[in-house]
Amino acid sequence: MQTAFTRQKDFGKEAREAQWATAQRTLHGLHPPEMKETGVSTGTKENLGDMADQAKRRAEIARSTLHSMLLANLQTMSMFFPEGLG
Repeated sequence: MQTAFTRQKDFGKEAREAQWATAQRTLHGLHPPEMKETGVSTGTKENLGDMADQAKRRAEIARSTLHSMLLANLQTMSMFFPEGLG
């Protein structure tokens, strides 16, 4: 069902983008951002520790993905050049 008229700005584009961002964070194993009353994130030791853990996890995922891609490329190249490139 589509709505011809709505009171939402840009037909709710901001809400859809926020929903997508939350889904992406969940997909990558990250925790949703905490909402603060002041709107300013304070740098407590607990928050910094969580941020560091999340950064380590993202780096680990990136390394794993890169390793998998390189391995797949080497396997593909060995199919076309069984004697090697040298």
